[in-house]
Amino acid sequence: MGYVYVKLPASQLNNIGLLSLDTLDDILINLQREDDAYRLDVSEAAGRPLLEIIVPDARVLRQLWQYAKQSGGWWESVSDFDDKQLQYSLGIDRVIGNYAFCNDINGVRLNVDWTYNASLPTFNANDPTTWPRLVRVLPYVPVTTELGCKYVQNPAFNYADFGITNPWVNKAMIKWISPSQSGIGEAQGMTQNYAGDWEWKNPDWECNIKRDQGFFWNQFRMGMQFQDPTLMHSILHRLNNAQLVIPAACTLTPNYTPQYTPDCYVCSDVITEPI
Repeated sequence: MGYVYVKLPASQLNNIGLLSLDTLDDILINLQREDDAYRLDVSEAAGRPLLEIIVPDARVLRQLWQYAKQSGGWWESVSDFDDKQLQYSLGIDRVIGNYAFCNDINGVRLNVDWTYNASLPTFNANDPTTWPRLVRVLPYVPVTTELGCKYVQNPAFNYADFGITNPWVNKAMIKWISPSQSGIGEAQGMTQNYAGDWEWKNPDWECNIKRDQGFFWNQFRMGMQFQDPTLMHSILHRLNNAQLVIPAACTLTPNYTPQYTPDCYVCSDVITEPI
């Protein structure tokens, strides 16, 4: 996935907000009405009495936890670690309310595609060709070396403006497991290693008589496959360290003090390009 097209005018991309617990509650209500797979009170369908949320940046989770601790009330009482809840799934970092959060270090992060959006005609909600788009920021980028290229970490990945969070339900996936037996009776094969450990193989094949070629080999015990993609939903939201200016910065007269809502004042010299 290289681009995400957003159904709103390009000038309103700044209106995409941060992910919040209140937003997740609204989304959960809608998802529960849409399909019983999201019903947390039906354990047979949900697989666990918590909805697992996969966020694209650990800072999103930290902000949600801070909100839960500062707001008090119900969130405050259920925003700490709970061994009984954490044992439901490996990789869960924190449980808050109805949600079990985990972080995808290579999750989808995006920036505004300024060049493409500047060339768009007038926005029409019924015409996708007029919708602005976001371009994906990859965690690694290729750089040229003396012997070709190598991939290095992309600094821009840590400062992307938007990310995609995914609610996860077991019903959407099907699990495949390799057979456990490696032979029958005296006809036994070699012991299989399904841990996903990479091994370097350099076989003495006719095409490799000099033993100067090889490959890495591994085996996985378990694989996952989508069986119902319609259950997988994506939540587009602003990331906490976004570089977009909200509201757009401008110059105010030093001796003038706005009296009501200064963030809503219209002024000149508005920044319209990314910093």
